[in-house]
Amino acid sequence: MYVNAHCVYFRGYGSREAYIELKNRKPVWSAIGHGWVTTTRTASDLIARLEARGHYVDITEDDPMPAARGLLW
Repeated sequence: MYVNAHCVYFRGYGSREAYIELKNRKPVWSAIGHGWVTTTRTASDLIARLEARGHYVDITEDDPMPAARGLLW
């Protein structure tokens, strides 16, 4: 997952299906971000769902300092 101030780009094994189960609709693809796009609020639910299934979630932010301090949202 890639996090910036306005949205979250996500991709990877099982991420699209987990999003569909969570929101009951298909995610929007971003050609610029090379991944599916969602809000930060939905992303936190998606992260919890994927980690509960045993998937490893890698979160990258455009500013590394908030991630280092644990302040993603």
